[in-house]
Amino acid sequence: MKKLSISLCVLLASLSLFAQSAPKNEIFVSYGLGSAADINVFFHGFAAAMMGINDTDYKVSGTGSIAAGYYRQVSPLVSVGGIFAYNGVTITDEGVTTRKNYYSLLPSVKFNWYQREWFGAYSKFSAGVKLIHTPEATNVKFATQASLLGLEVGKRLRIFGEAGFGDQGAMLLGLRYRF
Repeated sequence: MKKLSISLCVLLASLSLFAQSAPKNEIFVSYGLGSAADINVFFHGFAAAMMGINDTDYKVSGTGSIAAGYYRQVSPLVSVGGIFAYNGVTITDEGVTTRKNYYSLLPSVKFNWYQREWFGAYSKFSAGVKLIHTPEATNVKFATQASLLGLEVGKRLRIFGEAGFGDQGAMLLGLRYRF
């Protein structure tokens, strides 16, 4: 009985040491298409076409969403953190060019619903504020991101892709480093 108790204690101690060595923090960079700013660009172009505005008089382009962020794993299922995202939109109408810059700051929660050493699947939800800066004014708006499906591959350095909607985009690709 004593031998069994000692063996069980050694096993439990080794499991807790292994659990502590798993990465709890991660930083990432991503690029996304189909963000709220990109959709705004699309609808401006669509509205211009519907009103018969000549394409040579009206041009809209966007940078896509460039983002960086941090997460801290607080339980095996949940990570919390934040995201900073940037989107740039340029509108040229009858020779006048206007630049809109969108800066989003999003507190975020990530649900790690499938995690293995080399692969993971997750969902994330973020809500915060967005500054829309133009030469005339700066406005503050509500910002969100909901990525319903995220997949990641790699050990410490992971490549990931997400599908969702919001200020980071409908489709995201990026790199994540876990430590």
